[in-house]
Amino acid sequence: MEIKLRGLKQGEHSFFVSEPVKKYELDNEHFSENLDSSILIDVQGRNYYITVTTSTKVKFACDRCLDDFIRSYKVSTKLIYTENPSLDPEHQQEDLYFLPAGKDTADLTDDIRQNIILNLPMKVVCKDTCKGLCITCGVNLNMAKCKCSHKLIDHRWDALKKLQME
Repeated sequence: MEIKLRGLKQGEHSFFVSEPVKKYELDNEHFSENLDSSILIDVQGRNYYITVTTSTKVKFACDRCLDDFIRSYKVSTKLIYTENPSLDPEHQQEDLYFLPAGKDTADLTDDIRQNIILNLPMKVVCKDTCKGLCITCGVNLNMAKCKCSHKLIDHRWDALKKLQME
């Protein structure tokens, strides 16, 4: 997503962009809808404070029952672009970028992509009350009740049953 920064007047500017997932090189199996981005640019002097809030729907596999489900997903990315050459981006914040004199636009695509990937949850469940799978027969306990005995017996302790207590 390229945004033209030079020429914007001082103050806040809002934009909305909807782009295909393919442009961000995200997994099409999980990200099947467009990425909708609300962009807020606050121009203060020679600095551009950019906040991009991206939302879409993502297909996950539940970590308990393994069923696929779709959930809304939203992530916010904050960046700062500056025209001030005295600020050295390498020694400042990671999200600070220098806008050279001959360049009008900033390409936010990679920053948005990385932020989406980094903020994906490590563990997801289809619902908080998900019962998961039976550890013995593998039936989805949300759909059916299994007939397995869930009394776990550790046979390593069977020798203790033979002891006589007085």
